[in-house]
Amino acid sequence: MIVGEAALIAAGVDLRNVKVIADATAHALLSDDAIVADVNPAIDRTSAGNFNALGYPYAVTDLLPANGVAAEGSLVMFDPNQAAVLGLFGGLDIVVNPYAMDLSHQVRISIHRYADAAVLHAGAAYTFHDNA
Repeated sequence: MIVGEAALIAAGVDLRNVKVIADATAHALLSDDAIVADVNPAIDRTSAGNFNALGYPYAVTDLLPANGVAAEGSLVMFDPNQAAVLGLFGGLDIVVNPYAMDLSHQVRISIHRYADAAVLHAGAAYTFHDNA
């Protein structure tokens, strides 16, 4: 995480906005790790539900892709304000098609919402599973 922190600093990221997300394997490794043996744990669990890792807000999810080396786990340090943007366009498009399921006398209703995402500053995210 110190290497990731250095990379974010070099990219001009404000460390006050950095968040950390880990998968279960990386979380298990961090849970057993300590900054200095028998002194401070790497993950602070003092506030209920608001964990932090080395002082950064921390979350665990199963949605991170595996890195190919299952024993290492995946972890991302990033500034969500600089890393990417998500755009939602228009309202909800609701399409009612009374003929789609005509044999069973049902109506098909489709609801669509259009979105797009883009990277703003690639250096604002540091991944520990595939940094290429």
